[in-house]
Amino acid sequence: MSAPVLFLDFDGVIGAGRVWAQNEAKRWTSPAGWLDPALIARLNRLVRRSGADVVLSTSWRKYLTPRSTAALLRACGFTGRVIGATEVLGEGIEQRHREVERWLRERPDVTRWVAVDDCEIALPPARFVRTHAVHGLTDADVERVHAMLYEEVLTDHADEQHS
Repeated sequence: MSAPVLFLDFDGVIGAGRVWAQNEAKRWTSPAGWLDPALIARLNRLVRRSGADVVLSTSWRKYLTPRSTAALLRACGFTGRVIGATEVLGEGIEQRHREVERWLRERPDVTRWVAVDDCEIALPPARFVRTHAVHGLTDADVERVHAMLYEEVLTDHADEQHS
């Protein structure tokens, strides 16, 4: 069984209104100025606890390579593993669900996954956590994502026991 996957947006998830206001000047000279260390710490807790790998679904993947984005995350304190990025299928958020679905279709071994974004995405509610753009990833969001990933494992084991 493959590791669970977390499809990760940045803006409104690990970068939010509070840090944007504090880093107004810095954020235009350094992408790291967009990211909130407290939200990165929450993300670290989530991936450590769940064992999830990260797939970039953020619009940042249009401007930075997955490798440079992963390096930026590490420089900001991220301790998890970035295993790739979804393909960009168009401008705007409207295609994000298709980008996630395509990535999954190409990797049928991935059965446990959740997408986290501050915008509404046309994904099943049991696979999607929407954050608030001003607050970003909260402790409650971390718990919800973990429960979604863990519930899938419980369901898989229950199915195996009844076979």
